[in-house]
Amino acid sequence: MRALSRPSLQRHLFTAFLLVIGLSLALLGAARVVYVFLERIETRTARLGEVAEATAQMVSSFVNEHRRGIGSLAVAVEEIGGDPARMEQRLAEYHRRYPEMLTLIVTDAAGTIIASERQLSLGGGPLPQARGVSVADRPYFREVRARGLPYISDGFRGRGFGSDPVVAISAPWKTAAGAFGGVVEGSLDLSRLSEAKRIFKRLPRLLIAVTDRQRQLLWSGPVRLAEPLTRIGPTDGPPGRQLLGRAAVTGVGWEVTVRQPLRQIIGDATQEIWSTLALMVVAFLPSAVFAHRLARRTTRPLAELSSALDQVELGNPAPRAIPLPAGAPHELASIEQSTDRLLERLRASYDSLAKLLAEREASIEGEIRQRTHAERERDQLFLLSQDMLCIAGFDGSLQQINPAWERTLGWTHQELTERPYLDHVHPADLAPLLGELQRLRVGGTTIDFEMRLQTRDGTYRWLSWTAAAQPERERIYAVVRDVEARKKLDQMKDDFVSVVSHELRTPLTSIHGSLGLVLGGVAGEVPEKVRALIEIAAKNSERLVRLVNDILDIEKIESGTLVFRPARVELLPLVEQAAENNRAYAQQYDVEIRLSARAEAQVWADTDRLQQVLANLLSNAAKHSPRGGVIELGMTRTPGWVRIAVTDHGPGIPVEFQPRVFEKFAQADASSTRQKGGTGLGLSISKAIVERHGGRLWFETAPDNGTTFAFELPVPEG
Repeated sequence: MRALSRPSLQRHLFTAFLLVIGLSLALLGAARVVYVFLERIETRTARLGEVAEATAQMVSSFVNEHRRGIGSLAVAVEEIGGDPARMEQRLAEYHRRYPEMLTLIVTDAAGTIIASERQLSLGGGPLPQARGVSVADRPYFREVRARGLPYISDGFRGRGFGSDPVVAISAPWKTAAGAFGGVVEGSLDLSRLSEAKRIFKRLPRLLIAVTDRQRQLLWSGPVRLAEPLTRIGPTDGPPGRQLLGRAAVTGVGWEVTVRQPLRQIIGDATQEIWSTLALMVVAFLPSAVFAHRLARRTTRPLAELSSALDQVELGNPAPRAIPLPAGAPHELASIEQSTDRLLERLRASYDSLAKLLAEREASIEGEIRQRTHAERERDQLFLLSQDMLCIAGFDGSLQQINPAWERTLGWTHQELTERPYLDHVHPADLAPLLGELQRLRVGGTTIDFEMRLQTRDGTYRWLSWTAAAQPERERIYAVVRDVEARKKLDQMKDDFVSVVSHELRTPLTSIHGSLGLVLGGVAGEVPEKVRALIEIAAKNSERLVRLVNDILDIEKIESGTLVFRPARVELLPLVEQAAENNRAYAQQYDVEIRLSARAEAQVWADTDRLQQVLANLLSNAAKHSPRGGVIELGMTRTPGWVRIAVTDHGPGIPVEFQPRVFEKFAQADASSTRQKGGTGLGLSISKAIVERHGGRLWFETAPDNGTTFAFELPVPEG
């Protein structure tokens, strides 16, 4: 009777199951609400950035179109000469093409207006009483005259044009003799940015603002953020927290900001929150029914086991009974009573058998656990890996793949395993792939082999393979990584470096030449303190010119457009000339260049490119030589070849850096190399030049014992 008063095990289980289900639903609901809110914020922030970038591109296109128009108008003025009537006729023609210009003027070299035209909506024709007025004090005249380049002003209110802001766009024009003739200037009406209104119609809850370099408000919509030309900060706007998207207007230094109040996003997510709460309530009711049935089902076998134990006979295993804890369910008490009766009948024969069975069971269970654990870990690793894992055959079949293959290529598991993967390989990559398969077939390994596989949509993706094989089982085990994004990023980086280098080359050359003229006394005697500063500027501009030239050479080498002009040349005079040309550079580091060995040889070579190689090697040796040291430049002959070696007695190349010596931008110690100058491109360029001549470039080094860079060139017969 004591056992019947205990709490039911079924009630315990029901309560526990219900708590677990309720807490799980609450956590899942809360996680979903947080996820929805954060996802909305992330998506909306990205969208604001896209809107800002689109608006910035429209503004840039609008302004640059008129800047180009003013430039072409300046060219037309140069062709006309000094005829004001023809100038005003040309200004009127321009106005008809660009009605956004409020006024147009042409000045002479002194800043006096000699021709003008006003907007058609203002009556057209020359500006009243404008001819003969001086604008020499206006920034759009002063800046163009001082710099000789087109100019775009910050926003201002034009006289007689209301409160809308305008900007001045001006460009110089020259006389027939090439002298400064004056400027052509137009006042651009920024209220005519009509293209952005279509964005407002699609996204009416956004607030878009355009500011100039002084953070003056040039334009805002669909509602006015502040008075035009008011200085505003990035976070100014309606009260409350806001999401912000920003983008720069290319070429003019302006900025576009797009704002949206956070409360609007919260309002958008409210319906999702209420639907989640309703779903939790609806899911909880059947969960309670499920918990009750699960608890009842769990306790039923215990009662049945209690009944079965009463019928156990000798020879069957009989575990020892243990005392029940206080408050244990009555089902366990029933099991205890049945077990006690059974133990009285079977204990004599059970002890020895239980010991044997326990040992065997422990051994078997341990082995099963180990195997199960190993298989589970392997399966989980295979399924959850973000990399594409596979087991393939030498016949081109994919025998086992993980889900990453389907995510990356779009093919189903069945489509990938039924067709040979060779059918998906890009035609240009098939021959290199067959070479790698042959390497694996003889027991080799493949590391970071890159090739392209076709996706379901017909495009190709770059994949990097690392694989090993079991030739005796005809199997290949591979880890494949999607490197498409890295390939695109590398291409974007190369394109960016190429464009920037080309854009920098001309102004840097002009700056370097101008500084040289000033140091040469063209502008008069230069004070000593000023000379020191100009010399620093000249050296740094020369360094930048070398950097840009190196980058352009690398770009040409990689694109196969580097021009070579080979001729049959005597190599010894070229080597002697290189030593003489670089002697002054070496003296900056207190280092001597010594020609240690000479040999006569003629080669087919581009002399300028070989001088570039020797200059790179000699300057590199000078920078890494100890003060007072000697650089040995030697030239020797071998059958069919001529070898040139440059040896320094510096600290040598660190072991960990040696595999990357000829890589682009590679520097053993970026901090010290930067102090001594250098871009990390010279050795890469030199290696490419030598190889284009049919030779090879290598190095030999030892710690604290110097480094020798040597290259060989073929010597033509006869």
